[in-house]
Amino acid sequence: MADWNAIKAEYIAGGTSMRKLAVEHGVPFATLRDRAIREEWTKGRNEVRNRIVEETAQKTASTAANNAARAERIREKLLIKLEREIDALPESMGSQSQKAIIDNSYDEKSKRLKQIKEARQEYNLRDLTTSFLNLTKDMETNNANDQVRIIIDV
Repeated sequence: MADWNAIKAEYIAGGTSMRKLAVEHGVPFATLRDRAIREEWTKGRNEVRNRIVEETAQKTASTAANNAARAERIREKLLIKLEREIDALPESMGSQSQKAIIDNSYDEKSKRLKQIKEARQEYNLRDLTTSFLNLTKDMETNNANDQVRIIIDV
């Protein structure tokens, strides 16, 4: 005797056709089909599928919202760091007036260390600016393409 509860559960869970179930459980296809129609197995299968779609959409939306919030926090931190780097820049970065400010009492080593520090500040500024712009662009792209696509294999 066929285990109709197991066959029904397997069909409702999805992924297996009625014909395949009939062969696997050794029952005539017509008998299985008639029972599925009478007991509305397809309705149950659709309800399970819809519930899975809804749960997946909710999880996807939640993940997208969390990622957007995280990206915004990172963007704000980058902006703060960028502002600090800009504030730390000398007024006339690398100009003749900047070099004239350096006290003559400094030896060549001190001058070189100052040049290295300025070059590092300039590099950090470029790096932070690039990171900030890239993150902003990614966030704008994600907002424009904020669609959830769910594909279910029927």
